[in-house]
Amino acid sequence: MHLPTTSGTHFGRSPEVDWLHCEVVQTILDIQILAREWEVLHGCIPNASMCAHPEWTIAWWNNFGHRGRGAGRETQPYVLTFRDADRKLVAVIPLYEDQPKSLLKLRRLRSMGYLGRERAYDMTEEPTVLVEPGYEQAVFKCLAGHLRLRLEQGRWDFVAMIGPGSLALDAGGSLESLAVVRSNQRSGSDDVKLPESWEAYRRSLSKSMRENIPYYPRLLTRDGHRWEVRKLDKAQDIPAAVARLAELHKSRAESVRGRQHSNHLHTATQVGFLRDFLVTMAKEESAFIAELLVDGQVVASQAFYGQGETLTLSYSGYDERFYRYSPIFVIHSVVFREALEGGIRRINFLRNIGPWKTRWLAQTGEPMTRMYLVRRGLFSFARYFGHTAWIGFERDVIRRIPVLWGRAQRRLRQTLRESMVREKGPDPVTSTEPAVN
Repeated sequence: MHLPTTSGTHFGRSPEVDWLHCEVVQTILDIQILAREWEVLHGCIPNASMCAHPEWTIAWWNNFGHRGRGAGRETQPYVLTFRDADRKLVAVIPLYEDQPKSLLKLRRLRSMGYLGRERAYDMTEEPTVLVEPGYEQAVFKCLAGHLRLRLEQGRWDFVAMIGPGSLALDAGGSLESLAVVRSNQRSGSDDVKLPESWEAYRRSLSKSMRENIPYYPRLLTRDGHRWEVRKLDKAQDIPAAVARLAELHKSRAESVRGRQHSNHLHTATQVGFLRDFLVTMAKEESAFIAELLVDGQVVASQAFYGQGETLTLSYSGYDERFYRYSPIFVIHSVVFREALEGGIRRINFLRNIGPWKTRWLAQTGEPMTRMYLVRRGLFSFARYFGHTAWIGFERDVIRRIPVLWGRAQRRLRQTLRESMVREKGPDPVTSTEPAVN
């Protein structure tokens, strides 16, 4: 197996699977050179996540990859790719190294995109591992050999990866002599396979859903509002649309109405990441933002990705004043119908099944695996437990302060609204709850 250095692209044959070549890409330039092949592989894999697309990785690295530099640590891409005997690209595993300069701090190899801590750079829980069907066992066996070599060399104390359900079985099992291996399976993406027509899909929904699809548009009209759902799919329109989406996403997170949501776009870097990715994908006619306008004002927004026969939902938000009209539901009703009529046969709602998804008949798909490796050795264990102790203190104490403060502010706003309603009567826009959240 090859020995990657700190930059460039390096090739080598795997001794574990002698017909499979392993490649490590460690610069953003080489990732960009690889992107075309990577995109072809992505397009050949049924139900591949948009978070496994090369442009997603490039946007993530350009916005978040520099986060540790200048703070006593170095970060760099560590993208593992695998080619068959004919040099055909069959798998990509986008990782990155976090190498602190201090010997007391944890040296890590992690999946790009998600660290499990809801930091500013946690932009997905979707697996970013991309493997052509039929190559899984060989690729993960080769991956295990590569990790074994690096663990023997002491390059990392900790490895964290998110991948298909077979990842830990095929890769983690052979590493237990060198590392403590832990894994857990989580539910995969929630999706629905669509029939040939919108009418057939509508008929398959529950009676209440069939009634709600026309109900909320009629309610908007009945209350004297002019409304429309517009689709922004030109690259030049995306930056302004993302800015509006971020504000509405924040409004949804701060709302005291309905289910509590997190704000995943609370930093300029997060917004920049989403903007960069959507602009690139819009140029390829693979992304758009749908907005609900009421009386000329944007009151709800959601980003969508489309590739092949799959439509994937992304970030959304709405103006709390229009909560009673279920604005996101109105967007979905229009977008889903147009998508189905345009040839879409699968809607990917991403993971975490919920009532609003099951109403659209979404079901949980293939499970995913989170695999964690801690290198055996006194210093690696010491660095790992010291790191986790600090993370626990930061999560339970330091990061709880703004959360509690924000919760107190939301409760105060709700109390003031209720007080105003008692004094002046109900606001016609916000006085009732929607039947569908």
